[in-house]
Amino acid sequence: MTHPHYPRILDSVKANIADVIKTIFMMFAASYSFFLFESVLKQLRITASAFVFFLNDPILTSFLGGTSGHMIDCLQIRKVLDEQKNISIPIDILRYFVKILLSWFSILSVSKN
Repeated sequence: MTHPHYPRILDSVKANIADVIKTIFMMFAASYSFFLFESVLKQLRITASAFVFFLNDPILTSFLGGTSGHMIDCLQIRKVLDEQKNISIPIDILRYFVKILLSWFSILSVSKN
């Protein structure tokens, strides 16, 4: 078994910045699309927001091996035991929420110092 190769921090930061820009663009596109219609169901707005903020990353990572930001730098997220397979959606949703929590913890701890 080979040891997993982890990307440099700079590569991960670049991928995250690209994903944030894509998320902002997707939110503006959804908002503009809703603006074109007189009445839009609240459930549709909630679904669009949930997809953009919470499901976009896990779905792309599970099916394509990474988000668009990862693909720009040729980064992939794979299973540790079988590097040929992508991680499953439930595991990736858990990974995504842990990533968000650790990011907030990092921001809060840096701002306290």
